[in-house]
Amino acid sequence: MKKKERGTVTSFYSSLRFIGVAMGPPLAALLMKRETSMLLFLLVALCFLASAITFVAIKPEKEKVT
Repeated sequence: MKKKERGTVTSFYSSLRFIGVAMGPPLAALLMKRETSMLLFLLVALCFLASAITFVAIKPEKEKVT
């Protein structure tokens, strides 16, 4: 991966991480006020979605036989 591409990915990751850290606790608190099972199901669904995206998007390089 080129250095410029790595910088873009790192910048994007850092931005999303900041948003998650800043918005996660208040959103979780709001969802807990309404119904705790709703928060649980939302988090489980997001975990499954992240897992599916990971399995589809990450392809290991095949080993070169020398």
